[in-house]
Amino acid sequence: MERREVPAVEDVGELTKRIDIVAKTDEILYKYTIDQFLTAKAQRNPPELVWDKIDGCSGLLTPNGVPSLYNFRPSCERHDFGFANYRKQNRLCRGSRNALDQQFKKDMNDHCSKRFGRWYEYFQRRACRAAAEAYYLGVAYGYDPSYSQG
Repeated sequence: MERREVPAVEDVGELTKRIDIVAKTDEILYKYTIDQFLTAKAQRNPPELVWDKIDGCSGLLTPNGVPSLYNFRPSCERHDFGFANYRKQNRLCRGSRNALDQQFKKDMNDHCSKRFGRWYEYFQRRACRAAAEAYYLGVAYGYDPSYSQG
């Protein structure tokens, strides 16, 4: 049987801090509402996370007017936040990228439902969701070299 050394107390403290940051990242990504995310972003809370590599929907090739018409920017910002922090935490892989992309799609569809939620806005909601699908496909199947950069 191989003998392992017990980590020093400071190593355990650092490991606990890392686990807390990883858990907080996932909480912000998958449990916070978009409004809660935007509040955390505005406050840069917690400060240990990457908040300065969020540029919105800049990498997407979209028709004129689509970003302002449907305002997917908060969804794009949370998606960017996820990539930046997963990259920093060495957790960016095919599975995590898929999870981030799926959350991106959910956030955009939630926006469409909230923005065009009345029964008589059915066609606007459908158009919004079609635009969301185009954005999703652009990030899920398009290649962006920034995804692989540190």
